[in-house]
Amino acid sequence: MADRLGNYEIISELGRGGMGVVYKATDTRLGRTVAVKELLLSNALPEVEKQDTVERFRREAMAAARMSHPNIVTVYDYGQDGDRHYMAMELLDGKSLGDFLEQKKTFSIKQVVDISVQICAALDYAHQAGVVHRDIKPDNIMLAETGTVKLTDFGVARVKSDLPSMTTTGTTLGTIAYISPEQLCDSRLVDGRSDLFSLGALIYEMLTFKTPFDAGNLGGTILNIMNAAPTPPSELNAQVPPKLEAVVMRALKKTPEERFNRAAEMGHALVASLREAEKPAPPKIVDQAAAPAAFTPPNCRHCQAPMTGGARVCANCGRAGTAPLTYSIPTAPNPNRPQEAAAPVETGPRGIPAMPPVSGGARPGIPVMPSRGTGALPQTTLAGPLPGTEPRPAARPVPTPERQAAVLRQVTGLAPMGSLGKAGVGQGEFRQPRGVVFDTSKHLLVADTDNGRIQVFDENHRFLRVIRPQQMQETFRFPRALAISPQGILYVTDDMDYRIYKLDTAGRQIHVWKREQKDGENPSVPGRLIIAPNGHLLLSEPNNHRVLVFDSNEKQIGVLGRERGLQSPGGLALDHKGNILVLDFGSSCIQVFGSRGELVKTVGRRGNGPGEFSIPREITIDRFGNWFVADTLNHRIQVFDPEGNFVLAFGKKGAGPDEFNGPEGLTIGPDDTLYVSDRGNGRVLLLNIQRA
Repeated sequence: MADRLGNYEIISELGRGGMGVVYKATDTRLGRTVAVKELLLSNALPEVEKQDTVERFRREAMAAARMSHPNIVTVYDYGQDGDRHYMAMELLDGKSLGDFLEQKKTFSIKQVVDISVQICAALDYAHQAGVVHRDIKPDNIMLAETGTVKLTDFGVARVKSDLPSMTTTGTTLGTIAYISPEQLCDSRLVDGRSDLFSLGALIYEMLTFKTPFDAGNLGGTILNIMNAAPTPPSELNAQVPPKLEAVVMRALKKTPEERFNRAAEMGHALVASLREAEKPAPPKIVDQAAAPAAFTPPNCRHCQAPMTGGARVCANCGRAGTAPLTYSIPTAPNPNRPQEAAAPVETGPRGIPAMPPVSGGARPGIPVMPSRGTGALPQTTLAGPLPGTEPRPAARPVPTPERQAAVLRQVTGLAPMGSLGKAGVGQGEFRQPRGVVFDTSKHLLVADTDNGRIQVFDENHRFLRVIRPQQMQETFRFPRALAISPQGILYVTDDMDYRIYKLDTAGRQIHVWKREQKDGENPSVPGRLIIAPNGHLLLSEPNNHRVLVFDSNEKQIGVLGRERGLQSPGGLALDHKGNILVLDFGSSCIQVFGSRGELVKTVGRRGNGPGEFSIPREITIDRFGNWFVADTLNHRIQVFDPEGNFVLAFGKKGAGPDEFNGPEGLTIGPDDTLYVSDRGNGRVLLLNIQRA
């Protein structure tokens, strides 16, 4: 072992893995003791893979160095000594969570929540800084002897500002047992909610000593992650409180929209779940061959006496030693905007702001999150047709042979006509485009989600302007779904909050619609919204398993809920019969409801064959009643006739003129062209609808 690496004098080796080794070392410039992580490169690696690995290692250092948080390991330096690459970071006294799980150390419910809440605090800070970790697993969680949890290893992290990044090829990164379904399909489509899925898997393992989707082999585990529901942890560990189980199961939902929207929200739910955890004894694990050893609590940080029984004050010296469950999940200041830094707050023993009671008022920037109810959601009785969904007036022109032929015209194909935009941040460029819609002036509006703006194009697809109302204190940050009212009012939903923003025809924000949550409801980012011809608005709420109907004054006047079979409603459409078509991406099907809310039919199922779906996101209907569906994770568009019969499928995964990478938004233009937001490729594809 070399005795020096750059400015660091090696003292001893702390650990070694397949891709790196960690040393205890002295910084010869400052005299402090640090941990130095050196990248190990196999001579058998092709040169391209070596460069890729070095770049990922550099990115880890950059991602971690830009963050300063008590629950994130601090990176001091990155350097190269000849052909050796290394980074210097704070030296941690303790073990990884993986070490404890490997030794079958049992955690109490309070310890599980304590560890998980601290991870939530770290993730919320990272996500607010634009960093998605993408490799949350036990080996990347360090438990210091003081009781502080540290998140490490940002080696596969994605930084939002790094568009041409190590993930532009869609490489799947992360550890399979904890990886999210969207990471398996295309790692470019992940956001912070993918980390919450992985955290859910990690909590599941702390509670049961099993990972939630393990099938004993790689292929079976992947299939389980994509398609199977995990066994509730209480069936493996009877001591798991129902509310804690609900938090874990929600984090493990297949689609991001069904999970918590922020790590802060998940953290509050974890703390609230402890109200049912009244038994302090370590849980008894079902089906264990032998009783595992108990988890050893940390010592007092002053006199080193054991802190037994979950005590916060040391019985030996009488001083506060370590304080489980006093950690806040603060609204993280944006590191790129120093003026937004949080004001000084009273801190707990570890320097982390103390969390107020969840039942109290909301902290600034963080709404109080109600826990997931166990009963059915309140529903509005549908005594008559849902307002805004009544069939159109019967007065129509006398049918002619030509009109009858037009109504019956079927789609025979989709033909590429080119694309609009490319991946980037300039005018006419997109990062994760989602909603698309035409306004009353026949201008195309595209929700350029990760660039935080809406772009407007004229009838010839020339860039016109950007809609980004920066002067407003409350405005969208990640625009997602778009809808235009008959009066030209633009409705915008945000991918990260619960509000709906209304803008006038010039793009000026005129109103923020703050929907109140009732008792027993889950805060839900809107899925999709459409405007009925009479101005009524239909809004899907995936987390609450329902579709809401509002009048033009924003008063709720109807609801379709879970009792009608909805799991995770997303895309919405109205057909010419007045039926409501609900694209249920949770169950990968189309639910068709009559004007009185009755289920008329279900079309499709989960799969990749004709008429089958994998997380379908959007649906639109042409003037002849044909359905067009964005079959997102099958990377294609599917077409159905007005009765829901499969007609054709178009596209496959890729970046060519007839290929997609996570198609999402759909709209049909005035010229009968289908516009598709090709999210993963950062563009909008134009497809000519060919008819018989």
